[in-house]
Amino acid sequence: MQSDEQVRRVLEAKADQESEEYRKQLALLLQRRLQLRQASPETKVLQSESKPPPILPSIELKNADDQRNARLPKHSFGLVAVSYSFKNLPMLSERTKDVAMSLFDSLVGQHFNRFSRRGSKLLLNPSVIEFQDTMKELKKICSEEPNSSFFMCLSTHGARITRGANEGSYVLFSETRLSSEEELVLTAIHERDLAKMIHDIPSKNKFVAVELCQIQEPKDKIVDDAEAIRHRIHEQFLPQLYKQIVQLRLQALLERGIRLPSNEELTEDAVRSNPKLLNLILMESCDVKKEVPVRANEERVSNFMLRFRDAFRGAAITPKLDEENGFDQGPRHPLFAKEVLEYVCRSIRDDAVKHNALVHTEYKSRVRTSSIDFGQGEIPEPPTMPLASPTYVTSSLNSITLKLNYTVPSSSTELPTVLGYHIQRRGHGRACTGEASGWRRAAAFQVLSYEEVVRNGVIPPTTVTVYGLATDTAYCFRARARTAGGWGPFSTSSSGYRTRAATSTMDQHETIRLAALRDGANGVAKLMDKHKNAGAIQRYAAEILATMAMKGISTVHGRNASLQPLVPSDLPVVITVRNAMLKFKKDMHLQQQGCILFGRLAVSNATWREALLSVDKPSIMSIVQDISSRDGRDFNSELTRCATWALEQLRVGAITLRQKPRHVLSEHAAATRLQGMYRCRKAREGVRALARSVYAQAIDPTSGMTYVFNTRTGATFWGLPQFAS
Repeated sequence: MQSDEQVRRVLEAKADQESEEYRKQLALLLQRRLQLRQASPETKVLQSESKPPPILPSIELKNADDQRNARLPKHSFGLVAVSYSFKNLPMLSERTKDVAMSLFDSLVGQHFNRFSRRGSKLLLNPSVIEFQDTMKELKKICSEEPNSSFFMCLSTHGARITRGANEGSYVLFSETRLSSEEELVLTAIHERDLAKMIHDIPSKNKFVAVELCQIQEPKDKIVDDAEAIRHRIHEQFLPQLYKQIVQLRLQALLERGIRLPSNEELTEDAVRSNPKLLNLILMESCDVKKEVPVRANEERVSNFMLRFRDAFRGAAITPKLDEENGFDQGPRHPLFAKEVLEYVCRSIRDDAVKHNALVHTEYKSRVRTSSIDFGQGEIPEPPTMPLASPTYVTSSLNSITLKLNYTVPSSSTELPTVLGYHIQRRGHGRACTGEASGWRRAAAFQVLSYEEVVRNGVIPPTTVTVYGLATDTAYCFRARARTAGGWGPFSTSSSGYRTRAATSTMDQHETIRLAALRDGANGVAKLMDKHKNAGAIQRYAAEILATMAMKGISTVHGRNASLQPLVPSDLPVVITVRNAMLKFKKDMHLQQQGCILFGRLAVSNATWREALLSVDKPSIMSIVQDISSRDGRDFNSELTRCATWALEQLRVGAITLRQKPRHVLSEHAAATRLQGMYRCRKAREGVRALARSVYAQAIDPTSGMTYVFNTRTGATFWGLPQFAS
């Protein structure tokens, strides 16, 4: 820093060239500088913010402003303390241990949040002495890094003493006894002592999550009023804990001589409202008065810890999928406490609603100082290893279908879950000119949320069809994977994959026809087996086979006149068509040609009918019956008519094969049936006559077409209704 004399020389040299007004300002500036250097304040002054608390930006960490960067800690420390095995209290699920370990591994894992491993502890079924010693050890470690964040998750049983010198709520441990107040005080921690331990942690930012209401207290009134111990903490436990921490913080600030710039008195309200005085978030799992933790899972483990584990593994991050940001190998962004808090609260409510449980709807009743925010560790890392190049599956005139291949890198530790993929394309060879030479997005982002992948078991799609491509043009592709932490590096470029030419479909049809002429049904079967994934090949093969089946019932003219007819020994070829129909259910032309093939073979002779009906499950008759009964968006009138006709031919064959005897009617039964048929015919004639009197024809002046309208209701139709025709 320059001395006053050096500053004077520089400014006086400048003053020789300036006006009189500049010299006056110079003299005032030097006088003020001297006053500031001589001033020595007797007490420390805490600069409070004159502006209101800044509004938190979006979840996207890349655009965080400088104000939020000021809250980023250099180090993060954590404590996960869980008791599930008790000697004198109800046991909790053994799977609680696995969840606690996975939460701790997420905090200290290099691929996840990267908390300080030295300053983070995992306590499973600790004793009261072990818990106290751990808090003392963490106090010493955190004192070395005061600009740090501290996270604690405490899950165990709780109890309270309702009156007397030991009144208050207690945190219980595996060896705690509730037989007397003396034993409870010795083997548990009072809320006042817990507040002191949390306050003594010298970290700048603190996030404390507690779950002490594991069982529901009986609703019946307790008759023995002399009993002072209750098996549940007080309903005001969290407010009381927060109040005690605020009082301890106020006392420490007053002892250090901290005062506000406005010389106002330092009070509890000032400590509560100013994050620079106390940066603390307290959270409890449920409303103590009327709730118990949600255990909406098979392991009967508290969803409270499960949701914290998910939050630190990436569920609390909401990525912007429309941004094609690149792979960043630099420092990872921090994970903010506000994001974790909002996700856990929202998810616990959703879990409770799904399982008909009640969750307190007031946000502030379970969360104290919820407006505070600070960094806690880092977000999970993005994929570090690139995918293998996309592989070719099939193509059409204007699309290419690709298979994405991602191999999880070998690692001794768990890696962040892959949530989806992103594909880019560019031209290859002669097509790689101009705009086509640059990489462009090839398809929509195939990215799911953490909730869908991890909690619901949905697997991100690995087969993608890229549409909108030019005909008979080669393209190369590359892909990358994404975790909750962001996108990984792109794979190497694939070789050139070409869309089909406009003449290729005719070439395929001619190839199959020539194979049928040369080798009969066996030649067609070989092509179908060779190209099982090519829908066009299966479609054209079924069409050629349907033409060959026609030769058994009529004469075929033209260039297909030399085709050989199908014989019952060609049944394996028909089964191949059946398999293709099951695989390509949306190919209407293939379904139609298959139904025509089955119907023509059933009509040809009884041997073919018997062979078709002998096919194992799924049987040909069940397939045809399913097609004939389609409705809604899968309905196709022409396909349905073909399937209905084929089904009739198969059913006739089935009746013939079973040789069902013909039922002979008696004279009375025959007369009764004839009388009924006569009455039905007269009824239909009456309905038609009534319809003709109701419906009239008219000519549309715009199109010149004739239409029918209902003279009573005014409804219009292009043709008469079926019952009136």
